[in-house]
Amino acid sequence: MEFKYIIVQAGGLGTRLGKLTSNKPKSLVSVLNRPILFHLFEKYPDRQFIIIGDYKYDVLDKYLRVFAKVDYLLVHAHGKGNAAGLKDALYFVPDDEPFMVIWSDLILADDWKESNMEASCYVGVTNQFPCSWRMKDGMLKKTQTKEDGVAGCFVFDKKERLLDLPPEGSFTKWLSESRITLDTMDMGDSMEAGTEEAIRGIDPGSNRCRPYNHMEFTADDKVIKTGLTDEGRKLIEREVRWYERVSEYGFHGIPEIFQLSPLTMKRIHGTNIYCADLDEEEKKRTIERLVGELQFLHQFERVESDYFGLEEDYYTKTLKRLHGIREVIPFSDDEYILINGRRCRNVLRFTDEFHADVREHLFDTEFGPIHGDCTLTNSMIDENGNIYFIDARGYFGKRELFGDVYYDWAKLYYSINGCFDQFNVKNFNLSISDNDVSYSIGRSGWEHLTDDLLSKIKNVDVGKIKLIHAIVWLSLASHCWEDYDSMCLAFYNGLCLWDEWINEYRE
Repeated sequence: MEFKYIIVQAGGLGTRLGKLTSNKPKSLVSVLNRPILFHLFEKYPDRQFIIIGDYKYDVLDKYLRVFAKVDYLLVHAHGKGNAAGLKDALYFVPDDEPFMVIWSDLILADDWKESNMEASCYVGVTNQFPCSWRMKDGMLKKTQTKEDGVAGCFVFDKKERLLDLPPEGSFTKWLSESRITLDTMDMGDSMEAGTEEAIRGIDPGSNRCRPYNHMEFTADDKVIKTGLTDEGRKLIEREVRWYERVSEYGFHGIPEIFQLSPLTMKRIHGTNIYCADLDEEEKKRTIERLVGELQFLHQFERVESDYFGLEEDYYTKTLKRLHGIREVIPFSDDEYILINGRRCRNVLRFTDEFHADVREHLFDTEFGPIHGDCTLTNSMIDENGNIYFIDARGYFGKRELFGDVYYDWAKLYYSINGCFDQFNVKNFNLSISDNDVSYSIGRSGWEHLTDDLLSKIKNVDVGKIKLIHAIVWLSLASHCWEDYDSMCLAFYNGLCLWDEWINEYRE
C-alpha cells in the first residue's frame, strides 16, 4: 500500500524540548542541520502534506511559506491532545485514498519504506527508543516500554476508518478502544526527537557545518573531500583552485595536497583552533601566527580593487539575502527594533544609510589573495603549534582568489571577538517577546585577546573591520535558515553591531 497523503501532527507545546521551543514549534527544531519536519519533506518530496499546528502557529506558517518546497496545507488545531486537528486534516484527504499519520518529532530512517503493506491499517513499532504505548498481539496498551513501542506513525487505507475520531484527546487511546484491526510495521532505525536528551543522542552538536560535503579518512592518513550536492561540488571546485594557486605562491599554511580531483589532503594531527586546549600564552602565539600567515598570503600579489565586487558582497548580496528571509523574522518590518535594551536601526528600513556606509568606508581598500572564511573553525593547529587554513571560500564578489584583504581580518575578528564559533555550535540564548529581543552568545575564551589581534595587523583600520563584521552577521542570517533561532539571532546581532558602529564611527 502506497500513500500520497501525509498528515503531520505538529501541534503541542514541545515542553520536553526546553528552550529549543521558546521561539518556535517543535517541528522546526533543528536536528542534523534540518528542521525535524524537513527530514520528512526530503524523504517524500513528491507527496502532499497536511500539517497540523497550534503553538507558535504564525511562526510555522511563515517559515513554511518561505522555505517549504513541497505541496502542503496547514491546519490550525484547537483543543488538547494529539487527536486535535486530525479530523480537520482528514477533510483534505480524498475518499478511498491511503494516507499516513505521523508525529512531527519522528525522523524516519533513510531505508524505511511503505512496501509490502497488504493489510488495511498499520501501527509503527520500534525497539529504538522509549514509548508510552505498546503494540503486542494486535492490542494497544498504555505502558512505558522500549519493546514493541508505538512510534507515532500510522498508515490507513482510507479515511472512513477514522470517522468516529473525537475532535481532541489522545489519538492512540481512541485507536486502542476502536474496533479497527491493526497490523504492525517495523520502523527500523527511525529516531524520536521529542526531548533534549533524544536530540543530543542523534545530534551532539559538534559539527554544525551545512550538509554539502562528505569527508573520507583513509587508513594511510589521507582525507578525501567530495561534494554531496551541486552547491557542495561548486564550493569544492573553488576550494581546489584556491589550494592550487596558493601552492604556486609557496604558501605553507595549508595541508599537504596529494590530488586535486577528488580533493585529497594529508590528515592534520591536531584540532580546530576554536576547540583547542590552549593556555593564555599559547593563544597569543596562535593569534600572532594566524595574523602572520594571512599577511604572508595577502602580500603575494596586489591587484586593482574590484568596486563591483565590493558593492556585491557588502551591499547588494546582503540585502538580497535578508529580503529572502524577511517574512520569517519577527519585527523585520519595523524601523527600529529593541534588541538587548538598545533601539537599533533596521537595515531593511535604512538601506540608503547602509549603502552610504559601505561606499564611504569600505571602498578604499586593497585587493590581494584571500582565504575568505578564516574563522577559528576553519583553521587548525597541530601539536607543534603550526597553523593550517582549510575550507577556503576562494572568491569575493564574482572574482576568484582575490578579494578585500579586510574581509579576512573581519572574519578572524568575527571568531575572536564575535564568538562566531560558539554560535556555530548553538551555544547561545535567544528570547523573542511581543515587543523586544534579547540574546547572548557563549564566550569564546578568545574575546579578551581582541586588542592583541588588532595590534598585530599592520596599519589596521578598526572601523572598517567592525563594519564588515556587522555585515558578515547580517549576511549569515539567510545561511542559517535550517535553524530558526540561529537565523533570527544572526540578523539581530548584525543590527546591534551596525548600531554600535554608527555610534562610534559615523561622522
